[in-house]
Amino acid sequence: MTEPDHKNKKSLYQDDIQFRKDTGQIREYLDKSRFWRNVVLVLIMLAPLISFGLYYSAARSQVDQDFRSQLVTTTRMVAAVIDAGKHDRMVANGGNGSEYPELLSLLAGIHSQFPELRQLTTRILRDNNLYIVLDTDLAYGANLVNPPSGDLLKAHTTTTEENEGLRLLLGTGLWYSKDMVFNGEQAYQGACVLLPAAASADRTMLCSVFSADAWLKHINLLERNSLLAIFFTILASIFLAYSVLKNHVQVTKSLHLAEKQRDMFLEYSRTDPLTGALNRRAFDSAYVIAEAQLRRNKLPFALITLDIDHFKLINDRYGHDQGDLVLRALVQSLQKVIRPSDILMRMGGEEFAILCNLADANQAWSMAEKLRETAARIRLTTSDGKTIQFTISLGIRIIALGDNVVLAQKYADVALYCAKAGGRNKTVIYTPGLEEKLQTLQAAKS
Repeated sequence: MTEPDHKNKKSLYQDDIQFRKDTGQIREYLDKSRFWRNVVLVLIMLAPLISFGLYYSAARSQVDQDFRSQLVTTTRMVAAVIDAGKHDRMVANGGNGSEYPELLSLLAGIHSQFPELRQLTTRILRDNNLYIVLDTDLAYGANLVNPPSGDLLKAHTTTTEENEGLRLLLGTGLWYSKDMVFNGEQAYQGACVLLPAAASADRTMLCSVFSADAWLKHINLLERNSLLAIFFTILASIFLAYSVLKNHVQVTKSLHLAEKQRDMFLEYSRTDPLTGALNRRAFDSAYVIAEAQLRRNKLPFALITLDIDHFKLINDRYGHDQGDLVLRALVQSLQKVIRPSDILMRMGGEEFAILCNLADANQAWSMAEKLRETAARIRLTTSDGKTIQFTISLGIRIIALGDNVVLAQKYADVALYCAKAGGRNKTVIYTPGLEEKLQTLQAAKS
């Protein structure tokens, strides 16, 4: 019998322990990271929406600011070219002088230079009443040669917003409407600036109304582009979130597959393919574990070796296929007798070994006798109607501290050989000096 490479067998056991430790750490990490993974996924979904929301708000504010800046700049520029004194004289004489057509022509000319300008008016505030003086509205401003007859001043009923605007205008010299005024599909926004004070006590102002069509197109374009950007960003976020989740699932599957492959490898490397019992590799690993439990926890165990008596004759008489059936039948019968904690292994050929936690030699003897009697009751019938019956011989070693796997198996084999030399179908427990008895039995046979 060659001495097994126990260092490699023990290393395989230690590698398996390390593998299970590593995979356990990975699973623990995956479980603990599930919360933060979900947080990251939420951020992946929300961050683009928040970013585009902030971008849209800033861009919309800038568009509004640019439009109002153009509105105020144009209104101030127009106001700068109007002669406030001439305007006061026109108001004083009721528009009957040359000032009326001159100023109205000036406003109409300016009006024609700005396509987005919808209306220019001059207004005066007198006795807390607002009056329109000049108006380029096309309703009557197209006929500049023959201005309307009657009173020049046209009383204007102010709205609440305009009243608030008037107070702001009188305080700062500038007012513009806060919101767009929509008329159907068109949008407008107005502004007023005070003209320089002249001799009159009236407060004179220039007001303009601009079309916000360009602003509206810009806003619509901004909204459309933002929606498209948000849509594609959401798609990208969904894909990224899907990739993260899929990667997590793949890692979990890969880990499960690695564990399954490892278990299959250990099963195949530890199992005898013919009988289904554990093999010699498993025996060495199991012995290392049992030895450690004996050393640390004082948990006693025994090694029982057994083999089939005259197994060569069975192969020669019935064929090797029937011999394989005998081996499988023996393993199936013995597994019904041993306890779940006991370990049955095929050491090679017709030789088997059992590691079992037994307190003393009496328990080991009882266990071995049950196994021997079970084997003796096995009956197999061949295809030609012949019955195969066989017996087994067993050797027992109660493991002591200091017994390594080689020494333990040597003592158990000595007891097994004594059982065979003593007539077979027997159980023998190893005791000191049994080697001399074996030599005597072997000498007597020879």
